[in-house]
Amino acid sequence: MTLLRSAASPHRPRPLIQLVAATLDLFTVFIPAAFIAATFAGSITPNGNQLNGWPALCVFARTGPYVVFGKKLFGGTIWQRLLKI
Repeated sequence: MTLLRSAASPHRPRPLIQLVAATLDLFTVFIPAAFIAATFAGSITPNGNQLNGWPALCVFARTGPYVVFGKKLFGGTIWQRLLKI
């Protein structure tokens, strides 16, 4: 068994890199989406955002399309592409 990968073997990223990319993608989606939802809902407080009800649901509903469209249209999410997964 050789230590070098052949050109025909598929590249499988390490699980740690995949976890880092997924975590960074969640932060990339949730922070701006929460801020935008809180701005439109008037839920910005001096201590940060307070999202309840439909604004919070909108933030969570934004995650699925980000991953699906990122993979299908752009070949991966932002952090998957930056980390070359």
